[in-house]
This record gives sequence, structure tokens and C-alpha cells, in this order.
Amino acid sequence: MTPRGFRRCALVAAILAAAIVGPAQAQSDQSAYVATETGPVFQYGFGPAGGLVALSPPSVATSGAAQDVAVSSDGFSVYVAGETAIDQYDLLTDGTLGPKNPPSVATPAGAVSIVVSPDHTSVYAAADTTPAVLQYSVSSAGSTLVPKARPSVPLPPGTKAGGVAISPDGKSVYASFVTNSATTPASLAQFDVGAGGALTPKNPAIVAAGTGPAGAVVVSADGQSVYVVNAGSDTISQYDVG
Repeated sequence: MTPRGFRRCALVAAILAAAIVGPAQAQSDQSAYVATETGPVFQYGFGPAGGLVALSPPSVATSGAAQDVAVSSDGFSVYVAGETAIDQYDLLTDGTLGPKNPPSVATPAGAVSIVVSPDHTSVYAAADTTPAVLQYSVSSAGSTLVPKARPSVPLPPGTKAGGVAISPDGKSVYASFVTNSATTPASLAQFDVGAGGALTPKNPAIVAAGTGPAGAVVVSADGQSVYVVNAGSDTISQYDVG
């Protein structure tokens, strides 16, 4: 992956993280889910003009401060990253969320960002308490999460993870991280997705980003570009994927 340099832009700090899912096998309407640091996940449908309409109930409880939310591509499951656990929900036919059994899996490392693989067989979460990318298999029974044989891939000691993203073909995972300083350069770790969804570092394993703290990571729809938010410098790092 080759850096294109930095694009200067005005960035708005967001407290909420939203995931939107369109009609799928288990859905009759579009739905949107918003994770909040105060705890609950708010759930919405889309009105005729595209506006959000609160579902009933308007929110579901989480096990703690929610940091991020991800929806599986098959439209059956929603996963919420939190400070102490990843909560897991069934996506019901009316668009509302129902807790799976078990309702959560513990994450002592503190998950701040989460993504589901395009084939919905793996889930990856960026953790900042113990810097790492957590990796889970999605069970065939109930789509609940099970830690892989190697449950996490470490990031450099003394750093904090920011965001995590996966390429549309499911072959690459990217995770941003920074040392605990708003004036320190951030970095982006890049991984190949191997057999069973297990992560192994690419060569090079790490590329430079802008001034931290590192934030969201986004991969373009064609998989040819990656973007990283650098909150410490109000920039976006942009890369070609080669």
C-alpha cells in the first residue's frame, strides 16, 4: 500500500457511530443502528422520504459504553464493540435487535471499532486497552462469536488502536493506531486474511499516517484505496492499494 500524502480537510469529531443495512433475507425494511458511549444502541427505520423513524423499542441495552456497531452482510446479525465486551444481536424481521445467546463475549482489551467480513464468517475488532486486533469466527449455530485459535494479533506496545476496516474482497484488514499522544504520528497496520480468516502481517506490516490520535479507517468500494482519519492534525491519510 502506497501513501498519496495528506489531504487537508476540516473534520468534525463525532460521538456516534452508525451502521446502515439495506433490505436482506431477514428484513422487510431498511434499518439504521447508532451506538452511543452512554450505553444503548438506538434503532431506526427509514420513512418514505428517507428520514429516520424510531423503531419500537427505540433502543436496546448493551453491556457497557458502546463504541462502534457493525452489521453482517447477510442481514441476520449486528455486533457492538464496547469497553468490556462485544454484544451480539439477531436482526429481527421488523428491523429491531434481539440479544443472541450468549448476548456478549468478553473483551478485556477494550474494543473501540468493529467490522464483519464480507462473507460474514469472521469479525475483527480494534482494541486499545491492550493494543491488538481481536479476531473471531462466526459460528454456524446462531452466528455467535468464537475467538479464533489465535484470538488476537498484537499492535506495537504502548499504542492505542483507532479504527479497523476490511477490503470488499475480504482479503485484507487495516487497523489504525497511535501512541497515547495527540501530537505523535499515527500508523496503519495491514494484514492478509488467510485460511479460516486468520490475520498475518503484510510486508511492510506498518505504514505511516498523519498526526494522531488515529481514527476511522475506510476502504473504497473497489478496494483500491484506503483512507485514515488523523484527528490530531485534521487530515486524512490516503493510500493506493497495490
